[in-house]
Amino acid sequence: MSKNKANQNSQVSTASKEKEFQKPLTAIQNNFNITTNIDINSLTKLAEVNLDLADRAMKIYETQLEYAKEIDDQIISIEKTNQEKEIEELPFIRKYTYRGQILAAIIAIGGLLTSIYFASIGESVVAGISITVPLGTLAVQFLKKK
Repeated sequence: MSKNKANQNSQVSTASKEKEFQKPLTAIQNNFNITTNIDINSLTKLAEVNLDLADRAMKIYETQLEYAKEIDDQIISIEKTNQEKEIEELPFIRKYTYRGQILAAIIAIGGLLTSIYFASIGESVVAGISITVPLGTLAVQFLKKK
């Protein structure tokens, strides 16, 4: 029985120490998230005790809310500008992507034709190299996407 009581006592003391440790961390977190963690009940109790202090706290909340709105507006305007630039660049992206695909097809067909030519004259090593380079590049492109 004494072992059980000792275990319970140690668990209680550990739990109370953990609660004491959590209090300062919670206060720090509330300081960083003050605009999203407005405690109306505490503000009401503060207003009953000291109306000027509650008024100052409310002004701080309002100032931080205005600041957050300004930051959001700036982020939205930057994002809108970026989207407009992407829309302007879209035709060029399509054009050069198409040209790149055509060039890749020309290189692959050229490698195949070169391989066939060298295979027909008996140069199997050069034929193997000329077909391996385009196929290796193609394999790397497909594997890179995964």
